Amino acid sequence: MCILAEVLITLGIIGVVAAMTIPNIITHYQKLRTASHVKKFYTEMNNAVRMSVAENGDVDLWVFERKNFSYQENLKFLQYYILPYIKYLKYENCMDKWVCVYLTYGMFIFMVDGNGGDILYFINGKGQSTSRNRFAFQFNKSNRQNNKSILNRTLSSGTDNIKV
Repeated sequence: MCILAEVLITLGIIGVVAAMTIPNIITHYQKLRTASHVKKFYTEMNNAVRMSVAENGDVDLWVFERKNFSYQENLKFLQYYILPYIKYLKYENCMDKWVCVYLTYGMFIFMVDGNGGDILYFINGKGQSTSRNRFAFQFNKSNRQNNKSILNRTLSSGTDNIKV
């Protein structure tokens, strides 16, 4: 009887320790996965832009008009400057004027507005934002102070902004 009680106490202690450590292990794994996907996306997009610049000229010349692009204009832009240089599963119209592009490791939304281009990358493959799911990349942004185009690559997560 005493041995059975000792075994049950030992199993109880192991259960408590496991209950305390497993959530930390899962959180750590999710952070590593997120970092890995963002690095992969950033690298793939950076390489695509570099290859497109080699063939199509400087990024500052890609956006001729400072206006909000329609879906068709956004799609044509992507088809000409970005999509030939990346691997993707499919693309579709989302929110009437943006282009959603689905990758094997997530999806991104592309749009050009009056201030340049925006790419929103979603790790979960859906256009739903959570605190660690949405990352924003910008290119060919206009500097409003001196009205000069600049390449401004900003990676942001939630409210945190980190220059890349």
